[in-house]
Amino acid sequence: MASFAKLDENNVVTQIESVNNAVLINPATNLEEEIRGINFLRTLYKEPTANWKQTSYNTHRGIHYSQDENSKTIESSDQSKAFRINHPAVGDTWDEELQGFIPAKPFPSWILHTEDSTNEKKKYEWYAPVDAPTIKGVGDPDFINTGGEVWVIYHIDWDEENQRWTAYLGQNRDTQYVWNASTVAWDIL
Repeated sequence: MASFAKLDENNVVTQIESVNNAVLINPATNLEEEIRGINFLRTLYKEPTANWKQTSYNTHRGIHYSQDENSKTIESSDQSKAFRINHPAVGDTWDEELQGFIPAKPFPSWILHTEDSTNEKKKYEWYAPVDAPTIKGVGDPDFINTGGEVWVIYHIDWDEENQRWTAYLGQNRDTQYVWNASTVAWDIL
């Protein structure tokens, strides 16, 4: 099955549809053609000017994935199959310059990372203008095995208005914390 995304006037995905691959085959060349799927969907929905783009269900962050013999998802050996950056969801955006689908921007200040992936940042993902906190909780995350302190996680949120990370610890919503990127620690707000 081929996958198609319908775009609104702002290039936002409003609908996802699957089309049988046979519909895309040009009988003269025996090759798949995106326009055949687009025309099929325009006719099906009686929307002759609807903007549809083909997408790849198996492409994520610009990498094509397949299944190995154990049905485990792995990077495909043939990355020429990577198509249009991501298989979109409703609300994602078509980026004409990148020729691909980009996840919805979480906050106005966030920046799309378009360079190669690193240990800190993945290609084609959104990142806050302030690096995310590196401390995710307090105590011992391996408490069950070590008998150490109980691990309690920070519930972390981005504060767009103040351009910072905030959190509360465990179930205690009364004490709020703010991430201090300079000291790499949580400060009580």
